[in-house]
Amino acid sequence: MFPKKSFCFGALAAAIVAAPAASATLSVESLLGTYNAVTSGDFRSNQEVEGRLYVGGNLTGNAVQTGLRTLPAGPAQNVVVKGNATIGKISGNGQIVIGGNATSNIENQSGQGGSAPLDVFVGGAYTGNYNANPGTSTAIDVQDGLAGDAGFEARFPEVDYQAVRDYSRYLSTLTGSDFAFSDANNRRITATGNAVANEGNDWDASNVSVYHATLDDFVNGGYALDFGSDQTIIMNVAGTSGTFSANPLGGTFGAENILWNFYEATGTINVNSVIAGSVLAPWADLRGFNGSTEGSVFAQSITLDNGELHLRPFEGDLPEISAVPVPASLPLLLAGLGGLWISRRRMGAA
Repeated sequence: MFPKKSFCFGALAAAIVAAPAASATLSVESLLGTYNAVTSGDFRSNQEVEGRLYVGGNLTGNAVQTGLRTLPAGPAQNVVVKGNATIGKISGNGQIVIGGNATSNIENQSGQGGSAPLDVFVGGAYTGNYNANPGTSTAIDVQDGLAGDAGFEARFPEVDYQAVRDYSRYLSTLTGSDFAFSDANNRRITATGNAVANEGNDWDASNVSVYHATLDDFVNGGYALDFGSDQTIIMNVAGTSGTFSANPLGGTFGAENILWNFYEATGTINVNSVIAGSVLAPWADLRGFNGSTEGSVFAQSITLDNGELHLRPFEGDLPEISAVPVPASLPLLLAGLGGLWISRRRMGAA
């Protein structure tokens, strides 16, 4: 597990997500409630991401469908790609913003919200095809060659990845309980209310349960979510790489309130079953996704081969710091992280 010692993060980053030249911010809690998937590196897809998608690197693969559900409040940019988009097809609505070149075919996504206009902004050259889905009359407007234009650059919310990584480690130092179970086929994740109030700001610690586990705890068998809708579960999972193959038992009720924090993973995590809840794995390469993940995912890179990322925005309560006022004119109207000074000690630390 992560070393049991104190952490001191002086003035952690001023922003987790910020729009250039006009800083708006999102806490990790709000980030996971706004985006369905975020990567600092590449995203390869053969499946669908029901909500917003933010790719810090290149978007590759065969196809990605986005915007399949009514999206939570947030930015107009429903698909953001900082690098190139060479994926075969992007289906979406709202705004698609691509920093580099794009060869992808682009379609308007029918369904909930799918009749909205689709505006595509490309920094480099666009050499794909675009059209509205059959049965819709929605126009698609594509503009390319925009790199260097101030208005174009301002369309990119910026993610402070190091701040997210630091926050992931911070969560791992919260006092909690080791995740114990007697039956690998029936691991029960229950609410214990064991969080310590003075280890976080602006949260109701009485409704938060913190567990410490390892990847090996979820390599097989099953797990059940057994807590109320007003409870939050933080599952800190140690291990640098491995496989997540435990299956949820009895449905995924409560997925919006559970955070799986793979704070130690720097290699590949093969996801071979359904993960019920949001995932924070800022150093890891997540692959496979057999079965659909029921929540938001933040990772270094994602290969979405077999399963989908379903829109179950995070609604739990995480420890925060004092919010920074955000001018109403900014594109992201959510307050978030300012300076941070943290000294946390896991239970049992020296």
